[in-house]
Amino acid sequence: MGMISVQDDVAPLQAKVTLLDAEGNVTTADDTPQWSSDDEAVATVEASEDGLSATITIGAPGAAIISVDTTNEDGSQVHSQGTITVLPGDAVSGDVDFEAATEGEQLPSDTGDGTEAPPAEGETPVEIPPEEAPAEETPAEGEAPAE
Repeated sequence: MGMISVQDDVAPLQAKVTLLDAEGNVTTADDTPQWSSDDEAVATVEASEDGLSATITIGAPGAAIISVDTTNEDGSQVHSQGTITVLPGDAVSGDVDFEAATEGEQLPSDTGDGTEAPPAEGETPVEIPPEEAPAEETPAEGEAPAE
C-alpha cells in the first residue's frame, strides 16, 4: 500500500497501479481498473482511459484512501489502495517528544495527581520526591554487625 503526505496547495499528483499475480510477477488486468477516493473533499481521482494510471487532485486537509478495483475473467476481485494525507499550509510533519521527570523535577504538564492539566491558580504542584536511601539495619542484641 502506498502512502504520501502533501500540502494542501500541491499540484495534482500522478498515480499508477501495478497488478501482481499470485507469484508476485507483474500482470495485466482482465478488465479496466476502476479508481475511487473514499473522501472527495480531500482528493478526487480522474482515471486514464486504460485505468492503469490516474490524476489525483488535492483538496482540503485530511486523509483519503485511493482504491483501484478490477475483476479477473474467473470473477475474482483484485483490490489495490493507497493513502493520501493532505496537510494544511506549510506543515509537513511534526514530532511528539516524551520525557520522564527526574528526581525533584516537575514537568510543566505534571500536576502530580495523574492528570495532564496544569494546576489551578493558587494550587501548589506536587513535586516528585528524591529517592531516599534505604535505612541501615541495626543488628539485634547479641548479633555481629553485617559487613
